[in-house]
Amino acid sequence: MERAIYVNERIDKINKTFSVCWFVFGPNGSCNLIVGDTIKVKQYWESLEVSFDFHWYVFDTNEQMELGIKEIVSEPVLFMTWMLYKVEDCTLGKVSDEKLGRVS
Repeated sequence: MERAIYVNERIDKINKTFSVCWFVFGPNGSCNLIVGDTIKVKQYWESLEVSFDFHWYVFDTNEQMELGIKEIVSEPVLFMTWMLYKVEDCTLGKVSDEKLGRVS
């Protein structure tokens, strides 16, 4: 699993086809994973105005991304839940609707 680096308002390694963007909106919020096509994930991420923390992971294939998701959600998180969203289910500029995500 390769972690992308955010530098000068750009995501390094954006040339990878698939991405997982992990972010948290508040201190007691869920750990959100937005997954899918890198370009669409990047568009969604850039459309949001608030996020307390985030990390990007990039992959060459969907299979690699699925394995990466399993690795990410295996990490313990305190007082939070892992919520997984397909980028196609996300609306630009809006926080992901919990009804469209799945608890991992």
